[in-house]
Amino acid sequence: MGAEETSKKAENLFSRLREEILRDMTGEGFSPGEITLEHYLDMRYLGQSYELTIPYSHEFVKAFHEKHKERYGYQRENRPVEVVNLRVRGWAVPEKPSWPREKTARKKINPRALWGSRKVVFSGKKIETPLYRREHLAYGNKIKGPALILEYSSTTVLPPGAILQVDPWKNLIIEVNP
Repeated sequence: MGAEETSKKAENLFSRLREEILRDMTGEGFSPGEITLEHYLDMRYLGQSYELTIPYSHEFVKAFHEKHKERYGYQRENRPVEVVNLRVRGWAVPEKPSWPREKTARKKINPRALWGSRKVVFSGKKIETPLYRREHLAYGNKIKGPALILEYSSTTVLPPGAILQVDPWKNLIIEVNP
């Protein structure tokens, strides 16, 4: 099949793939104007067992030869080329989420945040270390290490001398060598 016939067949197949992607992505809440579609061909020289993925254009055969030379150091313009797969990649950038932000910084740590203390080994020495419940820490809280910040899914270790601050989005910002 010649390049022109292949191009017509590819356009027909791409059209069906585009429709499917647009249907799926609009079903996810994106408008067609937000969706970007990219078209690719997996190509190889007839008889090869590996393919190169080439962005689709009307000069896809020329682009394949150039990419093959770039990747493998040679091209065979007189050798038949085959298209193994067509790919359509659809993507959209969702709206940036709006995270709740605390407006007022609190210097004083909620008494319920302090859970107790344990001896923890830092640099070979046992040091009495306070344990804090993360859910009770608030924007503006500042803790000087050592400390352990405990929550359901993780534990944050604050080594001696390090400083932890809670930002307006309740991220823990740690400065290790202040």
